[in-house]
Amino acid sequence: MKLDPGQREFLRKRSKRLALWPAIAIALGLMLAGLSAWLLVRHPLLINPAAVREHLAGGTLGEPTLMLMAGMLPLVLDVCLLITAVAILFACAAIAIERRYAAIVRTLLDQE
Repeated sequence: MKLDPGQREFLRKRSKRLALWPAIAIALGLMLAGLSAWLLVRHPLLINPAAVREHLAGGTLGEPTLMLMAGMLPLVLDVCLLITAVAILFACAAIAIERRYAAIVRTLLDQE
């Protein structure tokens, strides 16, 4: 089972990235949880539909706030679509890497 230097380097980099992922995932999860908590406490109208419903029912939601929310809706939707597109691109990149990895494994198996 001989690997050329390019394949060895690829496997080394892959192992390094895989070892870093748990820490990155935990950090991203904590940042997301922190942002959600901050929004819930400081700006509940941006994250809590029940708070919006209460303000609408009570008539305490001012017209400038309604205008801002109506103006931000398209931007928020565009950002959600962009995030989805980026997630799809990341998935494509991950699949391409996995295909390369599978080719290396097939090469090793064929040499046996």
